[in-house]
Amino acid sequence: MQTIASFRKASPGILASAALALRDDVPQVTKAEVASILKRCAGRLGIKGYAYQILDMLLAISSPDDWRTDRRPVVAVSNGKAAFDLGVSEKTITRALRSLVEAGIIAYRDSPTGRRFVNGEGEAYGLDFSPARQRYAELAALASAHGAEWRSMRETIRRSQSVARQIVDALEQLVR
Repeated sequence: MQTIASFRKASPGILASAALALRDDVPQVTKAEVASILKRCAGRLGIKGYAYQILDMLLAISSPDDWRTDRRPVVAVSNGKAAFDLGVSEKTITRALRSLVEAGIIAYRDSPTGRRFVNGEGEAYGLDFSPARQRYAELAALASAHGAEWRSMRETIRRSQSVARQIVDALEQLVR
C-alpha cells in the first residue's frame, strides 16, 4: 500500500517514517504517554519553534481512541487550517511538518488526491503518528538520557559554584 503521494519529494527520513507507520507490531501505548515522551525529548530530535507548536497542535486534536492497537492515530487537518490556527504561512506549516516526518515522529498517509480526511468507514488520510508509537521505547530512552544529562550538568554546576565559593572564602581568610 502506497502511503506517500507522488507529488512529495521522498527523502530517506520520509521513507523511514513511512516504513515505521506500516509495521504491524503495534506497541500498547496511550496518546498521553507518547505526548509526554515527545515533549521531553523534542529538543534532542531537533524539534523546536514552529515544528514544536505544530506537534503540540496535532497531539491536541488527535483522538485518544485512535491510539488503540487496532487503529491508526491519524490527524486530518489541512495546512491552511493549521496555518490559520497558528498565525503563520502555509509554507511554514509545510516545512515544519516535513521536519516532523524526517524526525520520525509522524508519517504522511496520503490519499490518492493528496487531501487529508477521515471517512465514516474508518479510513483515514493525513498525518499518522504511528512512527512515534512504534519508536516509543527508543524515545523514552532518549528522554531519560536527556533528563540524566540535565541532572548531571546541574550537579556539576552546583559543585563548581561550591568550589568557587570555598576559594573566595579561603582568599578572604588570607587577606585578613
